Amino acid sequence: MKDFKKIMLGMQAQSKTYLSRLYVDKFTKNPELLEDEKIYIYRSLSFWFQGTGWRNAEKIIMMVLLPVKASVADVIPVGTYLLNRLAPMIQAWSEENKNDDKAREKAQFFVQNTGNRMLRRSGMTYNEAKGGFVLRMLFQVPLINAVSVNGKAAYRSVADLLNLIEECITTTDAQAKEAYVRTYRRQQRIRQFMKENGYCAFVANGSILPREKDGNEPMRGATPFVAPKELEVLIDLSETGVSDGESEQGASVDGAWKDRQIIRGMGIPRGITVITGGGYSGKSTLLDALEAGIYDHVPGDGREYVLSEESALKVYAEDGRPVSGLDMSAFFRFLPGKSLLDFSTDHASGSVSQASNILEAVGGGSQLLLIDEDKSATNFMIRDQMMRLLVEDEPIIPFTERVQELWQEKQVSTILVIGGSSEYLRLADQVILMKDYKPHVITERVKELLKLSAESRQWQVKAGSMSSEAALAETWESYEPATWQFSRRLLVKETSQPFLFFRTVETENEKKVILDEYSADVTMLTAMTSHEQLCTLTVIMEHLLTDLSGAEHEILENVKAFLEELLTRGKTGSIMPETQCWFYEEIRPLDALCCINRMRGVTFK
Repeated sequence: MKDFKKIMLGMQAQSKTYLSRLYVDKFTKNPELLEDEKIYIYRSLSFWFQGTGWRNAEKIIMMVLLPVKASVADVIPVGTYLLNRLAPMIQAWSEENKNDDKAREKAQFFVQNTGNRMLRRSGMTYNEAKGGFVLRMLFQVPLINAVSVNGKAAYRSVADLLNLIEECITTTDAQAKEAYVRTYRRQQRIRQFMKENGYCAFVANGSILPREKDGNEPMRGATPFVAPKELEVLIDLSETGVSDGESEQGASVDGAWKDRQIIRGMGIPRGITVITGGGYSGKSTLLDALEAGIYDHVPGDGREYVLSEESALKVYAEDGRPVSGLDMSAFFRFLPGKSLLDFSTDHASGSVSQASNILEAVGGGSQLLLIDEDKSATNFMIRDQMMRLLVEDEPIIPFTERVQELWQEKQVSTILVIGGSSEYLRLADQVILMKDYKPHVITERVKELLKLSAESRQWQVKAGSMSSEAALAETWESYEPATWQFSRRLLVKETSQPFLFFRTVETENEKKVILDEYSADVTMLTAMTSHEQLCTLTVIMEHLLTDLSGAEHEILENVKAFLEELLTRGKTGSIMPETQCWFYEEIRPLDALCCINRMRGVTFK
């Protein structure tokens, strides 16, 4: 700390560009980072700095090494707990010292928020070589008259902050920390159980699925989830895999199944599942919870043990989205004036957009499609008896004709929320009726009704009250098996320069990614819910669109490699304005693929 104090006091009233002395050997226009030689010590904490650029030299990155160790398997839950504990305290402390108007006389510190999910984040990483977690913060150095460094104030603020962090770490609630680790480990055991036993989703008894309005908190007074007996499964959560006794499962919003070795809940088998019910019965709430189940949630969220296949993707009709270079033959017999095998459009219709979304999801490796009838294109989802009779030359192959093929040939499961049509009932492996927010299995009842309906049609044909043509129209049409091959390699724009760059890289209203003339509307990529995830997505797009060797690799492969570097090292050469994002949060490569597919102006190989 003496070295840090000496440097800061020596900068008193100096130009803010001299702040580079905190992280480089000497002042130079082309500084070489010497991180290991610029590590400072404060009691049990180590800290160091990185610059963010000459334009805003007073904004620097401060890293603090926390003397907290974790096994490789526990890095995510422990890191999430630490950030959840530190972030509110640091933000509250920084808020108390907030600058008035545009003054910069007081130091400001910004840390990453965690929300209710356990994920990898750039704001809290684990450095095994250094033996602890690294907290990454934005440090806005106090200035005199917004020009020169206030070294004395900077030193005092850093010392106060480090004291606060050390106190917080040394008074860590061991039980709360253990709750995060225990919950995460159990989530992984449930996911393993799902894979080994053929389930695409699991919803524990006692889960609270509804959220408070405009928030992520569990709704107060909501009905706890109770699995129907027909789909109830029992999962051993003990460390050894051998339970030492079963205990009852109850609702919990504050502690999440603390001492239980056995957990019960609804296991949804892989295949085709229809969720039906009347209005306001909880159908869409269940589907939303299943979408959120791709993430592991923190204790107290109410959905700790609502888990889904990690590649699950909710698919919508998305009128107006662009489509580039897709083979649409799986869902269309022909497209007037367009190539069916290499289809492109700047403004897709509802049916074309939903078909494209499914093709891209399957091509990106999704093993579970989530579809809500209310947000789908009707002419893509179904074609009933009357329309089959009236429209003979229909180009659309409805999803009813492919949903079983996707499961049987590609092992892609589908969960559909259906409230207005019975077309999917005969295709479903299981049917769940939501009534008063409680699920009931009605698969056998549906089979009985379908059998009675078929017998009724046969009787009507014999009696002459229904033509054989009309009866035939209710049977499925015959289509050739689809081609589900999918390859995506990006062709970046040609240049004579040794590298590409953008003048503008930004997000707009949390809904759009913009890179000069390229833009992508990501409103319907609802699996991504945080600002930091949108920042991650934007920087990945910048990387893909400036990678001159991009055509040599599949997009998914390129994204996986870059994402690993981004989350471990923080920013990697992006020109995205620092005012928009300082931190990054893990996303799936599948989400990045979905974004680049929506990017206007791109070309694929």
